[in-house]
Amino acid sequence: MLMAKKLYLHIKWDETREKNCSRAGDDGIYDVEINEGDEFKLICHLKKATVTKLTDDEVTLDIPDKGEYILRLNETATIRYSDGHQSCGDWVDERLTYEIKLSDMSLDEYEASLPELDIKDGVLINARPKGEVAVVPEGVVEIGHKAFCETKIKEVVLPSTLKKISWFAFSECRYLKRVTLPDGLESLGFYSFADTGLEDINFPSSLMKIDKCTFQNTPFFEKIENKKFVIFADRFLYLYNGYDDTVEVPDGVEVICSGAFTSRKPDDDYCFRTPKRIILPGSVKRIDEYAFKYMYGLQEINLSGDIDIAPTAFDQSGYKTNYEAFLADKGEKK
Repeated sequence: MLMAKKLYLHIKWDETREKNCSRAGDDGIYDVEINEGDEFKLICHLKKATVTKLTDDEVTLDIPDKGEYILRLNETATIRYSDGHQSCGDWVDERLTYEIKLSDMSLDEYEASLPELDIKDGVLINARPKGEVAVVPEGVVEIGHKAFCETKIKEVVLPSTLKKISWFAFSECRYLKRVTLPDGLESLGFYSFADTGLEDINFPSSLMKIDKCTFQNTPFFEKIENKKFVIFADRFLYLYNGYDDTVEVPDGVEVICSGAFTSRKPDDDYCFRTPKRIILPGSVKRIDEYAFKYMYGLQEINLSGDIDIAPTAFDQSGYKTNYEAFLADKGEKK
């Protein structure tokens, strides 16, 4: 039996964020003796967990129909919980066990004990900046998925060793206005700076890839998002906003970014009038994922064998069959 002790239950919503989502009492503190059969309400789940096994250092909670949210907790003492899935179609009945944790620290105390930056093998996995300016040290090559997401930083200093900024890395950093991308950076991931306060940004010559929605809902992008051609650094066609039957991509463009022709706003009739013909300049070197997705009316585009084309570039477009024939002529398979 676990004797009376003040304990906290911490739950992670995803890989990077701890949330105190389970409660026993209004303050979320386990300060009573825990017995087998006790029930605890899961706030994020709106269901109750039942204690089914109890030893000095292990508590098993049974949580029916877990859903997607509850994953695991911090690293102090061990709790295990199982959830049962009912058979549905091709699904198989199973019971999954996830390791979660009890702690003798509150969530705030626990987070205060953690390092400001979690770095492993050159990847910044999680950031807990304590001030308004975050300094990422030299040696870091990647800012990981959601690493700074929802933090309150106003500025970040990035190292010269940085190669990649991953999906959602700085998303929802509402106060972030200033970022200088270092020479050597190669890739900006989906939504990496979306929903921030970013007012301006530089594009180093080393940059090779800018994914879809990287700057969505930022002051920087709002100033240019309605242009017919949104082109970054004179090289990246990030977005086409027109409704011409024939589209001539400006000379000098080297990359057709992911979703460049997919993310257009509907016309006045609330339907997409897709181009029938696209003329690429000789400067184009690469076409990224889903660049022409949903371009159902697209019939003609001048491709050359020198262009690096992502396998999904023409998915769900009118040109897909022609593209497959183009690959066949080159002796390739989609």
